[in-house]
Formats: sequence, C-alpha cells, structure tokens
Amino acid sequence: MTEQQKDIIRQGLWKNNPALVQILGLCPVLAVTSTLTNAMGLGLATMMVLTGSNLTVSLVRRWVPNEVRIPIYVMIIASLVTCVQLLMNAYTYGLYQSLGIFIPLIVTNCVIIGRAEAFASKSSPPLAALDGLMMGLGFTAVLLVLGGLRELLGQGTLFDGAELLLGDWAAGLRVDVLHLDNGFLLAILPPGAFIGLGLLIAAKNWLDGRLAARRAPAPKAEITRARVTSL
Repeated sequence: MTEQQKDIIRQGLWKNNPALVQILGLCPVLAVTSTLTNAMGLGLATMMVLTGSNLTVSLVRRWVPNEVRIPIYVMIIASLVTCVQLLMNAYTYGLYQSLGIFIPLIVTNCVIIGRAEAFASKSSPPLAALDGLMMGLGFTAVLLVLGGLRELLGQGTLFDGAELLLGDWAAGLRVDVLHLDNGFLLAILPPGAFIGLGLLIAAKNWLDGRLAARRAPAPKAEITRARVTSL
C-alpha cells in the first residue's frame, strides 16, 4: 500500500471525517440516527453512492466540459441514488419506509458532491474509489456511534428493528441493554441528535489534542535536565 493510499484512509476515517471535521451531510446525521438500524441503513446507502459517484466521475472527468461539470456530477449522483432507492424498496421495504424522504435526499448530500468536485475529478479511478469508500466508512461510523448512543439512552436497546435491514433472521439481534421504565426522551428527539454530535466532535478534538501533545518535541529545558540526570 502506497503512502498516498494510507493518507486517503486516514483522511476519510479520522483526520478529515465528513461528519466530525467537515461537518457536512448533517441532515441525515441528525434526522435518521434515532436507532442503530436506521443509521446503518442510510450509512451503507450513502457509502455505496459515494464510492460509485467518485469512481464514475473519475472515469468521465476527461470528457466533461468544465462549464457543466456540476450538473453532470449531480446527474451521476441522482442516477446512483435512484438505483439504491429501488434496491432498498425491493429488498428492505420496511427500512425504506422508515427512512422515507432521506433516501432521495442523498442526492443533495454535500459530502458526495464535495468529494466529486474536490478529489474524484482530479484523481485516477482507483484512488477516487478508495477515497469514496473511506469517506463513506467514516460517515457511516459516525452515524452508527450516534445512532447507537441515542437508541441506548432513549430505548435501552441496540439493533431494534434489525430485521428491516437484514431480514427476518435478524430479529434476534435486538439486545435489551438497559431495562428502562421510561426512556430518556431527549435522546431520540432532534435536540438529542445535536447534543450527541456536539459531544462526538468535542471528544475527537480532545483526543486529537492529546495525541498532538504526545508527539510534540520536549522543551529544551526538559531535554537538558534529562541529560544532566543521566550523567
């Protein structure tokens, strides 16, 4: 694996995460993460569209006039979203109904059009596909963490409604973690999504600060003191 590929992976999963760093695509992040199943379904759909759009844009980039590139990118994304929507309607109809309007709204997700314009249109197909996959994975990971936290606090469960995404066999995946008489209602309401995402962003910034402090070179006085002590 080349250094460029490693950097693309790091950027997508952590350093330039679409939801935690770029703060893009907040509409689905805040709207559908009331349960882990909803978050997983929309995250996988977005990742498929993002990977496919990056790859397609990279393949046609030499034949697209610069003046009309954005409308063409939107048409490519809309075509892929339509395919994903039809597949979900056919095979995961319950989840399709649960997500509702947020599936076609993937077309307007700023993460997808942003990566098409900023990276895929300037890169080779393999790198563009890798970038789409990693950005999609990073976006999906945030959806899963936020959806899991909100479902756990609001209902005391995990994977509630998993059969909507994976089929009837997945009904047994539901786990009752907390036996709550009354769930924490704020967690499954829109304000809970804002608070949860804010806490995730704060946690990432804190962890980045700790890692940066560890990597920073020691002050000269401490280095001199350490040398004197060793002598």
